[in-house]
Amino acid sequence: MQTIAYNVFDPSACAFPPPLVPSLPILTCSAVRRSPISDFEMVGAGRPRQTYTRGRYALFDAYRLSGIGPEGGLLAPAYHCRTMLDAAIRLGAPILLYALDERLVPDLAVLRQLVETATRPVRAMLVTHFFGFAQAVGPIKAFCDEHGIVLIEDCSHALFNLRGAERVGVHGRYTIASPYKLFPCEDGGMMIPGPGAPLPDVRPSGLRAELKVLANAIERGWTHRVKRRSRDDIDRLDADILRISGAPLVRGAQSRRDLAGTSQLYLEREEGLAGSRAAGWLMTHCDTGRVTARRRANYRRWSNAVRGLPHCRALFDGLPDDCVPYMFPLVIDHPQTHFYVLKQLGVPIWRWDDMAESPCGVSQRYRQHLLHMPCHQALSDADLDWMTSAVAKVMLQGSSAGANASVIG
Repeated sequence: MQTIAYNVFDPSACAFPPPLVPSLPILTCSAVRRSPISDFEMVGAGRPRQTYTRGRYALFDAYRLSGIGPEGGLLAPAYHCRTMLDAAIRLGAPILLYALDERLVPDLAVLRQLVETATRPVRAMLVTHFFGFAQAVGPIKAFCDEHGIVLIEDCSHALFNLRGAERVGVHGRYTIASPYKLFPCEDGGMMIPGPGAPLPDVRPSGLRAELKVLANAIERGWTHRVKRRSRDDIDRLDADILRISGAPLVRGAQSRRDLAGTSQLYLEREEGLAGSRAAGWLMTHCDTGRVTARRRANYRRWSNAVRGLPHCRALFDGLPDDCVPYMFPLVIDHPQTHFYVLKQLGVPIWRWDDMAESPCGVSQRYRQHLLHMPCHQALSDADLDWMTSAVAKVMLQGSSAGANASVIG
């Protein structure tokens, strides 16, 4: 298998507490009532599709059917999570990472150079609609057609299109989605083939897996419902920030590792395994109108909350009318201190800090500086108030204290 150099962050020494707010949507009674009509519909509505336990296994089939393997390379974005590469590694394919600009748009000049200098033919390109914001795929599609490259659309963050105005999931020979990231279900990946592309067979997940998916959804929903943030939590933030910022900050282990094989999140036994019917039922019975409206409203609340704050900025200036966001992407100036304090407060933060090395300076910087903040439909107003207050207070009050804190580790 290919050996890849990764920059890795090991948080074990930091002893971060569990997040006090769910990072992904949880199952609630209001989640499964149907809305009569919505301005949005799911990607690939009305087209054949195949379900999987996760999008990473849908990627495996899409890569395989596109000719990815020892003699066929993959173009993948330099800003990525490990599971975007796992399937190509599993297939033994050379991986070429292409550069992105500050708004995560592919650099066509770099793409052209990578293809022209590749030692083995490039068979497919993965283009990602990061955070639910549609890429301008037209020029990329033309580039792929020119070079005989299969275009695979990664819609793991972009599950919805505005009715009558499809922008995502319509360009690639294969479209890959991860519904579990936007719906309150515990599994769910999806492949939507383009016209003429084959639809692979999968095997059923089995009754035990079905029951486990449903039980996990109920348990996670109950766990987080009893942890709702309150006004008292907001009032305690100043004291909590002062306590955390005044103590020595434990640095997470930053290292460069040459790793062969897939990540721990990729389970070979789940290749070709269908998504659960329980997850499918939850997706089809969720209130799509509420899902899309709440996500858009929560994103705007985040945007308004961070506007004008020092040491941070929203990655995207506004929210297009046709965008249903997956997360709110927040760029911070001082990840060593501010990321640490926010995590110690229990703020739910994701970031892709285990990333393959590449010449793309933006991607290498974003691995620590770009935070993924939840804006999903299950967040209460109190949850949003607490998270946005925490970010504001850390950036304002905690900026000087955190910047001056000693660091150990």
